[in-house]
Amino acid sequence: MKIDTTVIKAGFIAFIIGAGIDMSSATFLLSIQNYAHYKVRGIYTASIIFSRILG
Repeated sequence: MKIDTTVIKAGFIAFIIGAGIDMSSATFLLSIQNYAHYKVRGIYTASIIFSRILG
């Protein structure tokens, strides 16, 4: 973005990036849950959710 980018355009770009990250993170979460053994699946899931909260 440039210095003269409007707030509406910046918000739209942020929305598109956020939507893309959200869709890929759900896929990543499911792939980790399929990979993990049943006994440690909760640890893997909690770790991914925690990392999403941190950003």
